[in-house]
Amino acid sequence: MLERRAKARRRVCYQGSVTAGFSDPVLSVHIRDLSETGAQVRLPEGALPGRRIALRVDRTNRLYDAEVVWRAMEIYGLRFRHPGDEAGEAAGGAGFERWRRASF
Repeated sequence: MLERRAKARRRVCYQGSVTAGFSDPVLSVHIRDLSETGAQVRLPEGALPGRRIALRVDRTNRLYDAEVVWRAMEIYGLRFRHPGDEAGEAAGGAGFERWRRASF
């Protein structure tokens, strides 16, 4: 299989949580791999609340602005957005600041 990622991901076994905003539920996820540019997560039940989400890694307490780029059953591929990204700005980059202030 052709590897198309810009940065290699490393396998991890972390717990985390995701949300799409203040009014959306906070869901627990298992983080399966992680890199500077994205992650693969497994959601035990249900589905992610939207295409644009906030991911918090419990182990590091780090918060990522992310978008869902693929899904296979309960496994999701996430790409992290960074301040100044064209895609991030077009999708409403200011919304992430609300998530940063939210407690989850």
